[in-house]
Amino acid sequence: MKIPDVIYIALGTDDKYCKYAGCCIASILLSAEKEDRFCFYVVDNGISAKNKSRLAKLQKLRPHELVFLKPDMVKLQDLPQCAYLGLSTYLRLLLPELLPEADRLLYL
Repeated sequence: MKIPDVIYIALGTDDKYCKYAGCCIASILLSAEKEDRFCFYVVDNGISAKNKSRLAKLQKLRPHELVFLKPDMVKLQDLPQCAYLGLSTYLRLLLPELLPEADRLLYL
């Protein structure tokens, strides 16, 4: 039997939306096939230690890899922002720089 490839998934969030990132990860872990393996990259735009701990507790649902990436937000500071469009929206633009070795990556 062939060992399945790891599915790499990235999410960008700040502390305010961290619970939704957690819901997304939990949903994936609970609905995936038994043999699927996951590595979640969470691009951190100010996630508190408490919320990082909450995300880490999702290991109880199913074993997976969880990596927090801290981007250089200075690179994004000149991009337009408004009430519904903050800097976290632009985190996906930094993924090629943060994960240059990634051949395939699903951004949610």
